[in-house]
Amino acid sequence: MRKAIIALCLGVILAACSHEENNSSPKTSESEREVPKQESNKRSTQVNENETQIDTRKTTSWDGEWVFVNDDTLGELHIEQESEQKIRYKLVGSTMNADSSYANAFEGSGVITGDEATFTNEYKEGCGGVMKKRGTTITLTVENESCHTAMVYVNGKYLQAHSIVRQPLLAWVEGEFVLNGIALGDSAAHTKKTVGNPTHAGPDEEGFYEWVHTYPEKDLLVSYTQDRVVESIHTEGDASELTGIASFDGQQYSDGDENTYWYNPENEQVLIVNPTHEGGTERLTYFVSYADENFHYGVENGLITPH
Repeated sequence: MRKAIIALCLGVILAACSHEENNSSPKTSESEREVPKQESNKRSTQVNENETQIDTRKTTSWDGEWVFVNDDTLGELHIEQESEQKIRYKLVGSTMNADSSYANAFEGSGVITGDEATFTNEYKEGCGGVMKKRGTTITLTVENESCHTAMVYVNGKYLQAHSIVRQPLLAWVEGEFVLNGIALGDSAAHTKKTVGNPTHAGPDEEGFYEWVHTYPEKDLLVSYTQDRVVESIHTEGDASELTGIASFDGQQYSDGDENTYWYNPENEQVLIVNPTHEGGTERLTYFVSYADENFHYGVENGLITPH
């Protein structure tokens, strides 16, 4: 999928760059065409009224996998409830950047009192704390601040993984494209809350993007700005998923390379769709980002035409 995504992105750039008669080239001045920026704390765009759809089954159990809802740290909390009063847990947190990676691990037991569990840490003496459970959410607090490894801060909210309900692959909501429940401008924490923990969170292993979440089993890749704000979303799905934007009221374009474009000039968001030609089925690659200079150059010079 990564190669298909990169090929799709490069297709827009190469289409624009191939038109070089009279040494013409796309404008590159940011001052001439500014792309509207999204604030990292923008209202999360959802297909449904609730911020996150919750499966209400087993909401009283501590058992299972819990996802750390955090922008920077990838946290995986596993809990086994041994009795009504006792749990065993294991928590692993990690972060990485272009130069190095950091990790911290906690393991031990906990005693349940009502909706709280006081836990110990068998790896580090004096590094226990409290878990407060509210339905499908646990708020975990390690009481000794020195127990947090540098760059890996594990205090915060954890969402029960089985409570996450899959969102529609594609939707058009209030002028924004939403893929798998994620919109441009959403936070990294929102992505985890919507689709769970990624297989990889950090610098792009192929160097194409600065920072990404990858979900190979979902054919999903989300890239971020330095502030952990979503700047592009990539996924694959059946052609039938296009019905999710049946109410789209913006502009539509196409080019000579099977790319089709849905463009909202009000916020500069563009959805690019391209067939994968893999497996003999009608599968499409869906890519959402902000329109760049190459897109506008292609439109202005007839390389990308109204559909």
